[in-house]
Amino acid sequence: MKILHIVPNSATKENLKYLGSTKDIAGRTEYFQEQRIEFFVLPVKGRDDKGLISIIDNYIAQGFDAVVIEFTTFRRTVKYLKSRYPTIRILCRSHNEELLHWIDYARAEFKYGSAIKALLRCVRALRFFYHELICARYADAILTISSWEREHYWPNFAKNNKILNVPYFLPSSYVPPLVTGRVRGNRCVCLMSTSPNNLLKDSAINFLEFVKIAKAHLPLWEFSITGDISSFNMKIPDDIIQVGLLSNPIEYIATAKCIAILSNYGRGFKTKILDAVLEGCYVLLFKKLYYRQPKILQQFCMVIDFKDPQTIVRALQRATTPLPAIDPNHLLREEAFCSLDKALNI
Repeated sequence: MKILHIVPNSATKENLKYLGSTKDIAGRTEYFQEQRIEFFVLPVKGRDDKGLISIIDNYIAQGFDAVVIEFTTFRRTVKYLKSRYPTIRILCRSHNEELLHWIDYARAEFKYGSAIKALLRCVRALRFFYHELICARYADAILTISSWEREHYWPNFAKNNKILNVPYFLPSSYVPPLVTGRVRGNRCVCLMSTSPNNLLKDSAINFLEFVKIAKAHLPLWEFSITGDISSFNMKIPDDIIQVGLLSNPIEYIATAKCIAILSNYGRGFKTKILDAVLEGCYVLLFKKLYYRQPKILQQFCMVIDFKDPQTIVRALQRATTPLPAIDPNHLLREEAFCSLDKALNI
């Protein structure tokens, strides 16, 4: 079997190595290598769908049996390939529930940005949903990134036999060497991203409120926030350490006992949750985000509620105890590989 793997060029940039989508795409690379499948990676600058169509025939002529396309934004390519090359398997990877994801963006813009930007996000939500509809119709398989997306989102407009859950797992190339004897302080980390936006601003603002409550009950705990948050125009209290941008956020996670992702905005698979668990951290979430997590990860997550400060106290106290003795990454990786086998008829 020979596979053409179409990826956005962002997946090839070293400074975006720890971007969630880049890590997830690396999971397909690991699968191809593990299964000894011949593959060729085609990076597309700016996710230029029209530009991709203009060159795709030259690649298909090299004799590919299947095309794996990252992101539903390449809907023209999906439709073109299936119409022109009906015998080639076309697999489309969904990285988000795009309609709901961009509606969340609109809500965040309305809350922290402007009504005009929120309206533009709504327009984009409809456009991206149209992409999904086309991919659902013409692709041979839709590869969802989470079980919630597989069960509650795509079945509303895609044939059930087309939808396969290929959950995110942390590829082995990202797993740091095992370090024994590492000292973990009573630290909770708020992880931002390489690309600041109002979805993350919501999480940062909620983290400040969380720290205020936590410090009143557990004053010896330490709290830090990563990433470039200068564009948020927020005053960060002195008792929160500003770490800034990190070349390897996974290594920093390993110095903490838990991380906090305190926003219900945004969809897909929050890759940093699994990354944190694999580095020995618990994860603090709001209820809605908790229930969108794979069940295998929920046992490592704790729900907090600002209206009940004791949920914060109990969560931080539990964070000082050992994690459940199970490797969720191995189980998610196995599920992803089995689903890809099925999608490729292996």
